[in-house]
Formats: sequence, C-alpha cells, structure tokens
Amino acid sequence: MKSPFSYTLSVLLASLTADAECRELKQPVPSHFDFQLMAAATSASPALPEAAWLDLSRLLSITVSHEQNDLVLTLQAQGFAALQRIAGRQARLDSADGLLQIPFGFDATGTGRLQLADQPEVRDALRHHRIVLTQLPA
Repeated sequence: MKSPFSYTLSVLLASLTADAECRELKQPVPSHFDFQLMAAATSASPALPEAAWLDLSRLLSITVSHEQNDLVLTLQAQGFAALQRIAGRQARLDSADGLLQIPFGFDATGTGRLQLADQPEVRDALRHHRIVLTQLPA
C-alpha cells in the first residue's frame, strides 16, 4: 500500500505531465521530424541504432529490425501530444541525399512501418533523414 506522501507525489507528477502535454498540443503541429545519426568515436561510419532512435524534437521514434534481406523501420509517436498530431496521417520518409522518398501512413495508434532493402546506400541514406507529414485533407 502506498503511503499518503507517495500517493500525493504520484498524483502531482501525473498532473504535471498532463499539463505539459496539454501545452504541447497548443503548439503548432510540426510538418516534419528530423533524424540524424552520429558516428561513434570508435567507428569510421555510423551504425543504425539497436534501440529506439528519437527524432530531434523527441516526438517520434524509429526502431530498426531485420527481416530476411530487408530493414524494417517501425515509427511510433511518443506521448499523447505526438499521438494526437500523427495518428491516421500520411507521411513520407525523405533522405537528405535524395535517395529515399518513400510514402507511408500512420495508423490510429501512431505507428508507421516501412520495409527497405538492406543495402549500404540505403543505410547511408538513413543517417540523416526527415519524416514529412503530408497535408491534412480539407
């Protein structure tokens, strides 16, 4: 059983988190999410992360997995504010080098999935890319 102090602290933290997310909802919806991968000091070139990879605004994550000869990118909205902005939207992955321009969609849970060929040029293109949300229907 929680002590009154622990319970009060839990309620206070939950309230502050909800308040922060409500403030985020009032911010303009970003039209894109940037991902940039840095090389480790011990490596000449960047390797795709083994854990979730967050965009620079920390509203969207990508998890990279392998399926046969493909890279599977699973994108997920992070938090309620991001979910409200991303769920059900169409988007596009654009690499900075122009190699990748792949349309996809987010489902109602804020999840998107892309399957790409596991090739060196694709891995290199993923080092710096952007997820662009397409315009909402009028």
